[in-house]
Amino acid sequence: AISVDQLANRSQNAVYQAVQATQSGRRLAQQLTALERTARQIVILDDRSLLDAYAANRRQFEQAVAEFTNLPLDAEQKSALEDIVRGEAAVFAALSGAGPKSPQAGTAVERFIGLSEQAQALVARSNAQIDREVEAMRDTADRAQRITFWQLLALVPVVVFLVIGFSILITRPIRQIDAAIRRLGGGQLRVPVAVNGPQDLEQLGERL
Repeated sequence: AISVDQLANRSQNAVYQAVQATQSGRRLAQQLTALERTARQIVILDDRSLLDAYAANRRQFEQAVAEFTNLPLDAEQKSALEDIVRGEAAVFAALSGAGPKSPQAGTAVERFIGLSEQAQALVARSNAQIDREVEAMRDTADRAQRITFWQLLALVPVVVFLVIGFSILITRPIRQIDAAIRRLGGGQLRVPVAVNGPQDLEQLGERL
């Protein structure tokens, strides 16, 4: 029962983390695409008014990053996420500081290609981590199954011992009562009736 309970809790956590990782990864990739689209429009159209739209997308991107940060990430995943955040911050600084038509802005926008690839790699690593967790749950389930099998196997002689023991405890006083009734029926009234066993059967023997 303990093994099954632990497996159920672990499965619940794994499913929750898988859903969160999938949703957060998809949202992160979508926000990077939206940022790249807006940034290229700013550079091509030379329209600084689009920086407001970029800032709005940037806030949603930060929310996606915060959601991803709440997941149980390893050191490599945290490092990759920090690289994505720093890369996007550099693009935003180039767009808002140097100006849309500056060479720095054009070069910075091209960084979105690498940032998107890093985001995809981050999502793939999260999926691999989930796969490892699923394999660990399978091992736990197999171990719980083996433990249950050996416990049941060890329980068989215990059950047999209990059955025999209780059979002796119950059948012996019943045989004593049966013998006493037969003696009484045969007229042997001087032989005392002795019943050893549960209290109610001993009281029945005393009445006889």
